[in-house]
Amino acid sequence: MFPFFPEALLRKLFILFQIPVCLISMSMAAKPSTSSDRSVTIEWNADSSVITYKTFYPNGKVRSSAPSVEGRVQGTVLLYFPNGRIHKRIEYSDGLIQGDYEQYHSNGQVKTRNNYDRNNLLLEKRIDFDSTGKQISKWNASGENPRTGRLDIYERDKVRESIGLKDGWREGVHVKLTAAGDTLHREFYSQGRLDTARSFWSVDYVDPERSKESLLQAVTPYLPNIKSAYERVVKEKVASSSILFFIGVQADGKVGWVFPIMDTLLKPQLVKALMKEILTWKFPTHKSPEDQYLTLPLNFAD
Repeated sequence: MFPFFPEALLRKLFILFQIPVCLISMSMAAKPSTSSDRSVTIEWNADSSVITYKTFYPNGKVRSSAPSVEGRVQGTVLLYFPNGRIHKRIEYSDGLIQGDYEQYHSNGQVKTRNNYDRNNLLLEKRIDFDSTGKQISKWNASGENPRTGRLDIYERDKVRESIGLKDGWREGVHVKLTAAGDTLHREFYSQGRLDTARSFWSVDYVDPERSKESLLQAVTPYLPNIKSAYERVVKEKVASSSILFFIGVQADGKVGWVFPIMDTLLKPQLVKALMKEILTWKFPTHKSPEDQYLTLPLNFAD
């Protein structure tokens, strides 16, 4: 077996593909049980067939918690600050983001509330708040179509970001400004497609998509370690299989957290071994105050 990246998935980092899941029964204890070490734990709940994968900060506090049912993330995924407060709350259904996606300030106030429909961001329903709880975003509908208009996000009563939509797709100008009013980036979209020739990015702006491309390129040297981890856990021959991970990379390049979105093998101990390996990876540093998110598909084939 050797891991590889499907080329189509490398080009579409955030399209979470529907991978057929082989439904095989798992032997579970009558009571919830835990398999743990310092970095990753697995918790089994036999009553509801839920397996929860957790990662931890060096201080022992939980950093991420992701429930999985029959190989797909299902339910509420939680990411935490070092102080134990919730950083992000993401609702999943059958491996896809469905419903609310909330981000919080470190003091516990909601920062952003997004809404998804099967992985599709409903940007017109996004609401942003400052650390005091004051709403700082406004959806300005245009015409009778509720999915056409512009979302403006404010800071100290000045627009800091403005995003145009038409029929739910990004359309026209998406601009982000500094506190002084200078342009960090100005992007032009047509039916959701970015027109790079007309777009502008400041050297101080971290373009998420470009950053993710560099992150994926940095994964290649670690593939032999992924293969070794696979061979330590999976002894028997199996058909081609896939595991899709969601990874958070800190500004210093270290992996902060990771959890499986889909697992066609249904082998939690393999997922745990791969999570432990991924948590040791080092990527290029970035300037963003937020973790850079990376969807990592691993396919194993003879």
